[in-house]
Amino acid sequence: MSTKITNWKIASEAWRDFCTEAHPELRYSGNGNSWIHFQRTHGKRLRELDIIRQTGPRRPMIVDTDRFEEVVFALLTLGEVPDEDTTAA
Repeated sequence: MSTKITNWKIASEAWRDFCTEAHPELRYSGNGNSWIHFQRTHGKRLRELDIIRQTGPRRPMIVDTDRFEEVVFALLTLGEVPDEDTTAA
């Protein structure tokens, strides 16, 4: 039996979509520089929650799109992530 995994996306693309399509009201540009700043600030926490993964050296990070938007919105507006049970896979 084959399972197709569809909820993972290149992280910088997910960030751009989050900024420009889902939440333009937050006024983040979604460009490469804003992605670098965001992941330097919040990347460690997102990796701990297994929402973002580094796929290997010189390979792009990927994000779990099922949980990315909710957690990133909370980080940017509240400065913290929601309760752990809301971010569980």
